[in-house]
Amino acid sequence: DDVFESFPFDLSAQQANGIKFAYLYQPEGTGDPPLNTDSLILRLKNDAGDWVLIQSYGGSGLVDFEQQIFDLDSLSSGINNYFHNTFQIRFNTSGRIHPVLSRADWFIDNIYLGGLAPAIGVSEDTLIFDSTAVSSQADLMLNVQNIGLQDLIVSDVISSSSLFSVDTTSFTLSRSTHLNIKVSYSPTQVGIDDAYLDIVSNDPERDTLTVYLHGISVPATNIFETSGLPKTYSLSQNYPNPFNPTTTIHYELPGGSEVKLSVYNLLGQKIRTLVNSWIAAGRHDVEWQGNNESGQPVSSGIYIYRIEAGDFRKTMKMILMK
Repeated sequence: DDVFESFPFDLSAQQANGIKFAYLYQPEGTGDPPLNTDSLILRLKNDAGDWVLIQSYGGSGLVDFEQQIFDLDSLSSGINNYFHNTFQIRFNTSGRIHPVLSRADWFIDNIYLGGLAPAIGVSEDTLIFDSTAVSSQADLMLNVQNIGLQDLIVSDVISSSSLFSVDTTSFTLSRSTHLNIKVSYSPTQVGIDDAYLDIVSNDPERDTLTVYLHGISVPATNIFETSGLPKTYSLSQNYPNPFNPTTTIHYELPGGSEVKLSVYNLLGQKIRTLVNSWIAAGRHDVEWQGNNESGQPVSSGIYIYRIEAGDFRKTMKMILMK
């Protein structure tokens, strides 16, 4: 019974302009067989104010994201059409109620409304490089996506500061594809450095997309005074996110303690134990390579990671996108 409903769009002057409506969808229903009683339903509002059923998907097991594209001109019928000033989109889910089993989950991504054109997107609008030692290098991954319907051509990726660099400056993405580019920070002195990346592409609506960069540099030493230790327990968002197939999880301990850090699926089933030992106070990173306890790669989807350290408990989400 979840509902997503868009704000109104004015399409009153767009008829015969080749306007497309597209999105990616994915059912994830590993916990509720047979799942064919769970549905994802799409409706569009026409110029009479009616919500018209366009598509309904039956539940299934976990599969990869799929793209659906509609031509709004071909969906028009009679005197009623979708080219008016309060056009809206609505997705909703429905399914049986079961006392034990959960319903299927549905994921919608990269919703697009426009002509046949590329459209650029990124996983984050700001990259933060925390506690990077002077004369060393820290790397973060930025996921660049083509959410449009034609090839996205990135002609340049320009950094405003020589302290920040990228491993690629030009590439092409077909529709519904993405690429991780590595952004590196190499500080030369202690302090804070701010800069930005300009990603230049053939997106007709946004030919230059800006990602802000923030770097914090610390002295180049492996010896930390007590005052330099973290003041509190913390668990950070994994990076990169989304990722494929490897991501890094950062956590901080004000004092030595037993630490358990584990990865779970959305059904609460443990996928992988990353840390289960006594860990000294300080700042720590652990890498997950997208595999289970047996070393087998897991499927695309949303995963949960949870830390237990002393009295500290925290849970966060991450996305594996293949």
